[in-house]
Amino acid sequence: MSALISTYIWLGIFIVFAVVFFSIASWVIVRGGKDVWEILTIAKNK
Repeated sequence: MSALISTYIWLGIFIVFAVVFFSIASWVIVRGGKDVWEILTIAKNK
């Protein structure tokens, strides 16, 4: 029974870190895309 509880604890830790990782990754992709769009818009307007 304690092995099952330990498994659920590690599964919870893994899920939390996976959510944090993918949240940061998606934020970086969105932020980088906005920066690239801004650079291209400024270059086009010059």
